[in-house]
Amino acid sequence: MAAVVDVTEQECTTTPAAGAAAPVALTAQERRLRLWLKFWAASFALEIGLYLWWSWGGPAASHAFAVNSGAKDFTFLVLAMLVIADVRRFERLMTVVVLGHLAITVCLAALLVTGATATNFPATPASVLGVAPFAVPSGWRVPVWLAAAVLATANLAWLHVTARRSRLHLRYLHPTQFETLVAVAETVVADPRVSPAEVATAVDAYWAGFNGRGKRRARLALSALYAWPLLSLPPHPPFAVMDAEGRRAFLERRFLQSRLWCASIARPAIRFCIQMAYMGYYSRVETHADTGYVPFSEREDTDVPPKPHSTLKALDPTTTVADLEAGVVIVGTGAAGGLLAHELVERGHDVLMLERGDFVDPSTFTENEMEMYSRLYSDGAIQLSRDFGFQVLQGRCVGGSTVVNNAVCFDLPREVLAAWNDDGAGLPDSLEDSFRAVRRLMRVRRQDLAPMSMGVERVAATIKALGLRVPPSRAGVVDANIADCAGCGYCNMGCAYGKKLSMLDLVLPDAQRTADYRRGHDPSYSGRLRILPTCEVTRVERYGFGSRRVGGVRCLVGADRRELRVKAGTVVVAAGAIASSRLLQRSHIGGAGVGLGLCANLATFMVGDFAEELRGYEGLQIAHYVEPPHATGYVLETWFDPVVITALSMPGWLEDHQHNMSRYAHMMCMGVLVGTDRRPSNRVHRLPSISGAQYSFRPSGAERTRLAKALQEAGTILLEAGAERVMPATFRYREFTRADQLGELEDLLRQRANRSLQTAHPQGGNRMSADPARGVVDPSCRVHGYDNLYVCDASVFPTAVTVNPQLTVMAMAHHAATHPAGLGSLA
Repeated sequence: MAAVVDVTEQECTTTPAAGAAAPVALTAQERRLRLWLKFWAASFALEIGLYLWWSWGGPAASHAFAVNSGAKDFTFLVLAMLVIADVRRFERLMTVVVLGHLAITVCLAALLVTGATATNFPATPASVLGVAPFAVPSGWRVPVWLAAAVLATANLAWLHVTARRSRLHLRYLHPTQFETLVAVAETVVADPRVSPAEVATAVDAYWAGFNGRGKRRARLALSALYAWPLLSLPPHPPFAVMDAEGRRAFLERRFLQSRLWCASIARPAIRFCIQMAYMGYYSRVETHADTGYVPFSEREDTDVPPKPHSTLKALDPTTTVADLEAGVVIVGTGAAGGLLAHELVERGHDVLMLERGDFVDPSTFTENEMEMYSRLYSDGAIQLSRDFGFQVLQGRCVGGSTVVNNAVCFDLPREVLAAWNDDGAGLPDSLEDSFRAVRRLMRVRRQDLAPMSMGVERVAATIKALGLRVPPSRAGVVDANIADCAGCGYCNMGCAYGKKLSMLDLVLPDAQRTADYRRGHDPSYSGRLRILPTCEVTRVERYGFGSRRVGGVRCLVGADRRELRVKAGTVVVAAGAIASSRLLQRSHIGGAGVGLGLCANLATFMVGDFAEELRGYEGLQIAHYVEPPHATGYVLETWFDPVVITALSMPGWLEDHQHNMSRYAHMMCMGVLVGTDRRPSNRVHRLPSISGAQYSFRPSGAERTRLAKALQEAGTILLEAGAERVMPATFRYREFTRADQLGELEDLLRQRANRSLQTAHPQGGNRMSADPARGVVDPSCRVHGYDNLYVCDASVFPTAVTVNPQLTVMAMAHHAATHPAGLGSLA
């Protein structure tokens, strides 16, 4: 029971903020618990007296039942009196009281289900005393007792949970889940600089900091880990109740070493729990001394630029209560939506953009990773597949993923465009004109002058020495829509300095400013741009059955999720591969093909550990690339992240993970992108799972082979660059010191539970095809069967593009906005 004692001691001396002493006074919820328990204690005492009376005066067949029931209520009475005497010392006994009442409820429900409604229960407590007019008929006694048991159980459970949550200052997690996370943190970090309770409190605040359907997976995973030891053979105590040695042994046997089929099901959820502990621990500034991480504002000889305020104007979701109307409604404000808005406003259209996320002024961006992930990402950057095995990173704010991506711009490979058109996409040669137009608008440039870490310079020199820049391969510094990069390394958590020319920083403010100016100086100009944030579109409204037109959308707006209707002459869905498919599915638009064929650029990485400090977190996050011939199916990029997101994916567990994090400043990463094909099993689901997951995704055998080859090449580059060892991001920890050992990677990746995969580039689901029987949208991005409904984002891609898709998404939006048979024909 050491774990329980440790948690309690930490609770009594720590607040969630900064370790200050907790107040001695009981919380309001604890006082409420004690007050209600006095009532329940009185009821238990009354029931004991009635059962004793019944055992003397009732039917002989009921005497044993009455004695046992009296003993049960006597136990409840003793437990309640102990909690009343000292709520904080004995409050855990409430778990026994609640479980006891739950057991009574379940047994009574079983009787009712089996039809056993006639019992020798007393008709009413009063009837035992001889007062019969209010007696309950025999056939109704079980239902009445069951209803009473349900009410008692619910009330006691509510009192118990709310009192415990208030004591622990919890905002989202259940107390049992919190204690499980405390136990995890205590197990996976040795000699911590931050207490496990503070780690768990930080994670609880993180989950409470944003809205998202996927949040419930945190609770689900922690509850599964709490109960998993109970299901073992032989059974063990719940994880949070085990002592430290028992928890450690459980993780090593059941999590790290087990090859049972059941372990492969539970392992991703348990891994998720461990990652939450790492996130909470390494987010604290006290741990920077162990990792060598230095925030941008504290680096030597750093000239921190000022934080410009956004000039973008957004509607206030708290005051928007009346229905709205616009010529064109765009769902989503990311790469596609922003580019569409710019082009349509330029042509004089009245555009209203609806964004599920918040409008976050870049001047409020901070160096706190957990805060920024919760404010800017969908599901707080933890958007997982149904089996917890695949992660999708997507922005959820005005500006979408352009606010949190690396701004890397690749043209669409000619081979991919040819394959799409061979498959019936019907895209014209003029698409190249759209790429050129977007490059000019986004000010895309080669990042030769951007600050680079020593690790990037090492890798770049090695790429040149290995001859990887020789055609047909390509290599070099990336192109990106970044101007005068400050080198903070915070691209993925929002650039606070206005250097990344995102939709939030450049395109939308320019479009809005231009529209406002022209409206004031040109009477014939009717264009305008309005943006409504914190607005979740729930349905696209059709005029009627069989109609070829839509009339607008239904939304839930603001924190209170008020229902709002938006009328539109034209609707464009540009919410991303997953959200766009879900919206069409909820609206019963697009047919059975919607959501099928979800694809992605699979992302993983190889970490190299060097003898000297490279400080890879300084400078441009993605700086150099290697693009082999397209047939290889992968791209390599130098890459490094701030410390928290690195901790979530750092190879190794327990001591290995902690040792590797201590080498953080000595490391350099090579990221790997592998494009996937269209497969029906990878899909967006019409109904989310119990955990809130909305999609399923697993790579094929051929894609795993490409991953292995790409990782092998990345490992070779890092070793040639001087790394003493390289480590792939696999579940089973491996490190390699020689290039000839890297051939083992394919076997390592063959096991599904071994792979740690994610993507920031989900694609597909609403396939583009000129043939309505084979696709959801036509070559102009118009939904087949509709005159004024479009889908324009990466979801229309027939397959993944392999390279970073941002430029292709924007070029496709430019193409759709100017297509003479589509949006380009709007009056």
